[in-house]
Amino acid sequence: MFDDPDELHRAADAHQSQGRLEAAIEAYRRALRAGPRLATLNNLAVALKRVGRPAEALAAFRQAAGLGSAPPSVLNNLGNLARQTGDLDEALAAYEQSLKLRPDDPDTLNNYAGALLDARRFDEAVAACRIAAAGHPAHPAADGLLYAMHFLPQTSAEALAEAHNAWGDSLAAPADARPFESDRSPDRPLRVGLVSPNFDFHAVGRFLLPLVDQVDRGRIAFYCYSDTPRPDGLTDRFRRAAAGWRDTLGLDDAALAEQIRADRIDVLIDLALHLSGNRLEVFARRPAPVQATYLAYCSTSGLAAMDYRLTDPRLEPPGEALPFREKPMPLRHSYWCYPPPDEAPPIAPPPCMKNGYVTFGCLNAFRKVSPLTLAAWCGVLLAVPHSRLIVHAHEGAHRQRFREAVAARGVDPQRVTFQQFRSFADYLASYGDIDIALDTLPVSGGTTTCDALWMGVPVITLAGDLPTGRSGVSILNNVGLHRFVARDVGEFVQIAAALARDRNPLAHVRSELRERLSRSRVMDAPAFARDFEDVIRTMWEEQIR
Repeated sequence: MFDDPDELHRAADAHQSQGRLEAAIEAYRRALRAGPRLATLNNLAVALKRVGRPAEALAAFRQAAGLGSAPPSVLNNLGNLARQTGDLDEALAAYEQSLKLRPDDPDTLNNYAGALLDARRFDEAVAACRIAAAGHPAHPAADGLLYAMHFLPQTSAEALAEAHNAWGDSLAAPADARPFESDRSPDRPLRVGLVSPNFDFHAVGRFLLPLVDQVDRGRIAFYCYSDTPRPDGLTDRFRRAAAGWRDTLGLDDAALAEQIRADRIDVLIDLALHLSGNRLEVFARRPAPVQATYLAYCSTSGLAAMDYRLTDPRLEPPGEALPFREKPMPLRHSYWCYPPPDEAPPIAPPPCMKNGYVTFGCLNAFRKVSPLTLAAWCGVLLAVPHSRLIVHAHEGAHRQRFREAVAARGVDPQRVTFQQFRSFADYLASYGDIDIALDTLPVSGGTTTCDALWMGVPVITLAGDLPTGRSGVSILNNVGLHRFVARDVGEFVQIAAALARDRNPLAHVRSELRERLSRSRVMDAPAFARDFEDVIRTMWEEQIR
């Protein structure tokens, strides 16, 4: 019995379902001694992935996929892990093989679209999302389509509003019509619910932590509804700081909405928008009297039940109204509150001093490198002879396509190098190889802009028409660096070339950036917390009048 592969497989499945992952892995491996079996290899790979051993998990998925009779689900799993570990070519090939067997599978199409977006194949990504979302308005592919639209330079605010509103109107779950039994006492602490899959070391978690730490608990009591799949040390800090903590992973939308009602939440805040793991369908049920979206990226939900979206005066200049359903609620100065990273090394000298040439760089996600961005970057490289460009991109054929696109614009592709994914500490240290950071458009950098400034690297940004393209505008203005904000591609090239020409001012800027950022509104956590508290109170008072 103890050597029977069927018995071992069943025992391993039981271990995995009850969270005893190491025992499950051992049992699956014992079962496989009798020979490779598809289901056992697949389940072993899932367990290895859950315990954070991606290389071993990938090997098991590859072995399962190579058996010849692998179903689409196994190929989809292989694609997901290959994408997670940075091998986009293998991921795309696995998804394409899966889609040959099941062409209309919305899960695989959605994952395929994400990998296409990572590889800068924008139109193909949107097309895959459209096929997957057809007839499945509640499927994550519908969210993926709405998110992907932000990366197309031709997408207008009106087009975004129309697509998002149509999605919101298509949801089956109606808003709960039951009245709220809210305490209208003017001075009591408001119960503010935060809904997120990212109460961990994620950009959202990083920016949220200073607020949770600094909030006046006499004004706001935070309740965290956490769908965080891999809790870490930051998760523990959120759990300790919250007035209420709910682990909601696996809880369905109706049950989560009831929990929020039972907690008597006054203001419920979405922190994911249409990113993976969002719970927007909970918000569609209206479990709280005031609902708002914040932080994931500054755009619209499309929900009639979402009352507000937090923003700031640089992301959405006064008087420039957007056609979105939510009322914009600007924070006084900054949308972000940046925490100093513990892993940051000292600021390195400008690399141009030892290299003899200027190195531009961008460590934003490769999916943000649109054709408009490419045109601006190539203009800079042509204006600054002998300069180099470092781009963050996983390995794969998309790198060669990028080099070919650069060459088509008259730039020697040998001037471009790529940086693979690194640990957080190594990522921060890699800014020591960059003299000047170049931002992206139509989706600009937020976290990476702050990280670059903290590491002493000035960032040149191009002001977009939508809030998702104005992150750099907001951050740089709040840090007192408005001179690095360009209104068009021509000005973007001029600013970058002028800064690159004179290396002494460049060295001076580098030496003062960390201190300048530290003294700015972007890092004033107490002031940010007071501003946030005031905004919450304003939204509450507007809705209960």
